[in-house]
Amino acid sequence: MGAEPRGTQIPLQLRHMTSKGGKISDLIAETLDAEAVLVNSGERVCALRARHGKTTVIQLVELETKKRISSFEVDDHLIYWKWLGETTLALVGTRVYHVETR
Repeated sequence: MGAEPRGTQIPLQLRHMTSKGGKISDLIAETLDAEAVLVNSGERVCALRARHGKTTVIQLVELETKKRISSFEVDDHLIYWKWLGETTLALVGTRVYHVETR
């Protein structure tokens, strides 16, 4: 028998709100499959990334509680991303972005 996997398991899906008609009343919750996960072991936070049309959706999740800390969208196709420190996430697409997570 093999050993049980260790560590925290989280679903690789993002909950995303989108508007089909451009109004707040038209908001629809969607589930997107994450295409990539980036773990920040210093802060016990992971970043989930998913494409939604031409937009990239990033959600930050606390590993211990599995709760979403924040969510944001970038109107760019990201080709590289990396944690620069405990609270700074660098994103590279056609432009370079630095996101402070606190």
